[in-house]
Amino acid sequence: MNAKLQNVRDLTDDLYGEYMKGTGCCLHIVTDDCNIEDHHVDFCIEWAQEAVTKGKDSRGNTHEDCLTLAKLYRELTVRERAIVLNMGWCPACEDYSCCGICHDCNGPLDPIGEPA
Repeated sequence: MNAKLQNVRDLTDDLYGEYMKGTGCCLHIVTDDCNIEDHHVDFCIEWAQEAVTKGKDSRGNTHEDCLTLAKLYRELTVRERAIVLNMGWCPACEDYSCCGICHDCNGPLDPIGEPA
């Protein structure tokens, strides 16, 4: 994984660590649910911006880290997002998926590897 992608991976790991205790917070539809298309990331940016505007939540989080990370995901291609999230490619459905099997056909996934 190149340095840019590794940085996003590390920041994602940090989000899941001490900050949110195992959830993807404002980015969960991307990081937990593997929805990696641009409009999904755009939604996360809007959601995080709303959270930042509201101020600290009940856990004391400001969500500024969520907003920063969402913007970094938006700078990546869909393929790069899939690499960061350790997703695979379903050759039968011609789509990315996570959890080791295709969500559409339950078929096996091919590893994606480094960006071209």
